[in-house]
Amino acid sequence: KEYSNPVVATPFQQAIQDGMVIGHPITATSLSNDGTMFVSGNVMGEIQLWNSEAIETPSRWNEAVPRTQSISIRPIRSIDVSSSKQLIAICDEQQFIVVGAEDFSPKMKHEIQAGEYTVVRFIDRELVAIGTDNGLVDIWRISDNKRTMRFFAGGGAVTGITADSTQKA
Repeated sequence: KEYSNPVVATPFQQAIQDGMVIGHPITATSLSNDGTMFVSGNVMGEIQLWNSEAIETPSRWNEAVPRTQSISIRPIRSIDVSSSKQLIAICDEQQFIVVGAEDFSPKMKHEIQAGEYTVVRFIDRELVAIGTDNGLVDIWRISDNKRTMRFFAGGGAVTGITADSTQKA
């Protein structure tokens, strides 16, 4: 199949456009850094997770069945997946959680004290960053569930976080 839409850059994005991700409107998606896992979240708090084997071949997309799990966060505002740690980080306006990708078991959960969460991203195997609408970024260590750093990223909402996982945070 040829893809005529110039906006679509990857098979994962094409899968969404072709309706592989069905049900409620999607509010967040993420592809792991190594390209082996893809996750989506929707307005009803449902997570759908695929591994690369399920969608690496366009002719098999109709056969691909994601694992789906409902969680207490809705609508999902931001989502990130880490294949190296087999974790998924999710946030809505008031809370963020980290769950296991295999069994969706909770690893950590926090509620915001002021403002709203806007974005969540893994930094490396041990750290997750969460941004807020008031310009703050918190860095949390997953292993002991502790905030290790907080800084002001500038005026306005934090709308994106990127990290070089080869550098020490």
